Amino acid sequence: MSESRTSYKEILRSTFIMGGASFLKILIGVVRIKVLAVVLGPTGVGLIGVLTSAMTMGASVAGMGLNSSGVRQIAASTDDEEKLPYVRRALWYANLFLGILGGLVFWVFRNQISELLFDSTENATLISLLGIGVFLSVLCGAQYALLQGMRRIGDLARATIISSVISAVIGVGAVVLWKEQGIIIFVIVGPLATIVIGSYYAAKLPRPGHMVFSLKRIYHEWRGMFLLGIVMMSSGVMQAISQLAVRIWVTRDFGLEATGYFQASWAISVTYIGLILSAMAADYYPKLAANIKDIKTSNSLVNDQTEMALMMAGPPLIIMLGWTPIVINLLYSAEFVESVPLLRWQLCGDLFKVASWPLGFVLIARGHSRLFFITELMWVSSYLGLIYYGLPIVGLEATGLMFFASYFLYLAVMLLLVGRLTGFLWTRLVLILFTVTSVSMFGIFAATLHSELLTAIVSGVIGVAFGLYSLQKILKITGMDAQVSAFFAELKARYRK
Repeated sequence: MSESRTSYKEILRSTFIMGGASFLKILIGVVRIKVLAVVLGPTGVGLIGVLTSAMTMGASVAGMGLNSSGVRQIAASTDDEEKLPYVRRALWYANLFLGILGGLVFWVFRNQISELLFDSTENATLISLLGIGVFLSVLCGAQYALLQGMRRIGDLARATIISSVISAVIGVGAVVLWKEQGIIIFVIVGPLATIVIGSYYAAKLPRPGHMVFSLKRIYHEWRGMFLLGIVMMSSGVMQAISQLAVRIWVTRDFGLEATGYFQASWAISVTYIGLILSAMAADYYPKLAANIKDIKTSNSLVNDQTEMALMMAGPPLIIMLGWTPIVINLLYSAEFVESVPLLRWQLCGDLFKVASWPLGFVLIARGHSRLFFITELMWVSSYLGLIYYGLPIVGLEATGLMFFASYFLYLAVMLLLVGRLTGFLWTRLVLILFTVTSVSMFGIFAATLHSELLTAIVSGVIGVAFGLYSLQKILKITGMDAQVSAFFAELKARYRK
C-alpha cells in the first residue's frame, strides 16, 4: 500500500507541476485564440492552422523521432556517468544536423510545398520562412528531451511557461500590428522562444564528467536512438500528415473558412487535453522506461497513471461537452458557431485518447517499435479513411465524428495488445471511472438534441459531482486526506476563537 501511495504521490506531483504549467499555457492560448479570431476571422485562423501543421510535419520528418527515443536513452543512462555524456552529445549533434537539413528542404522546395498546400505558389515566401521554424523545432527538441529524460520536471514546467508567454506576446503583437503579414512571425516565434529558454535550463544541468571525444562512440549511441527514433518519427509524421491532409480536404471541399472552424475545434481540444498528456509524458514515460522489465511494477504504473488521468480529465470533459456553445463563443466569437458539433465529437474522442495513451507508452518503453508503428498506422489509416469517405456524406462534422470513432477502435486494440504482451488488465477503479465518464458524456451528447440549457445545467451538476468525488479519491489514495482534514480543523478552531 505504501508503494502504491508513493507512486500516486509522484504522479500527482508531476501532474500538478506540468499540469499547472499547461494550465497557464492554456490561459495564454485563450488570449491568443481570442485575438486571432477577432483580428483575422475564420480565414486567417485556417491559414495559421495549415502553416502550423506543415511546420509540425516538417519537424517530425526532419527530427527522425530522436527526441522521443532520446528521452528513453537518457532515462536509462542517468546512473551511468560514462555513457550519459555520449548520449547527450549524440542527441545534440544529430538534431543540429537534421534541423539544418529540414530547414533547407522547405527553402529549396518552397514552390512545390506551396502548390501542394494552397494550389498556387503565392505563399512560397511564407513556406521558405517556415523552414526557420522547422529548424528551430527540431533543435529545441534535444534540450527538452534532456530535461525530460533526467526528470527535471520543475525546469521543464518553467521553460514551458516562460516560452509560452514570450511567444504569445511577440506573436499576438505581430498579428495585431501587421494582420495577415504577421502570421508567419506568429507561427515561428513559438519554436524560437522554446529553444532559447530550453537552452538556458539545459545549461543549468550538471556538466557531464570527463569524456574522451570519440566519433565512433557517439555514432554508437546515435544508432541506438535512431533505430527506435525512426519508428517514433514515422508515428509523428503520420500524425502530422493526417492533420495536414484533413485541412487540405476541408479547404478543397468547403473553403478556407471551414478550415478555420475545424482549426478552432481542434485547437480547443488539443490545448486542453495537452494539460493531461504533457504531465503524463513528462514523468510517467521515463519512469515506465526505467521499470519496464518488472511486469508487475510497470502494469501497476500504467493503472495508476490511467486512474489519475481519468479523474483529472473526466469532470472537465463532461462540463465542456454541455457548455460547448459557450466555450466556442467565449474563446472565439459567434462567427465560429459551426465549430460546436465538431468540438463535441472531439471531446468524446478525447476520453478514449486519454485512456489509451498510458498503454501506448508500454510499447515504446519495451522497445516494440514494429508493434508501435503498426498501431499508429492503424489509427491514422482509420482516421483518414473515415474522414475521406465521411466528408461528402456527413459534411464538416465528419472531422469530429471520425476522430471519436478512430480512437474508440484504437483503445480497443491497445487493451487487447498490451494485455497479450504483459497480462495487463484495468483495475476495478479504472473500469468504474471510464464507464461513469463515457456513459455521462454520451447521455449529455444525446441531451443536446433536445435542450441546450438543460444540457448545460445537467452537465454542470454531473461534472462538479464527479470532480468532487475525484478530488476526494485522490486525497484518500495518496494519504493526503488526513492532512486536509487537519488543515480545515485548524481553520474551524481559529474561526470559533
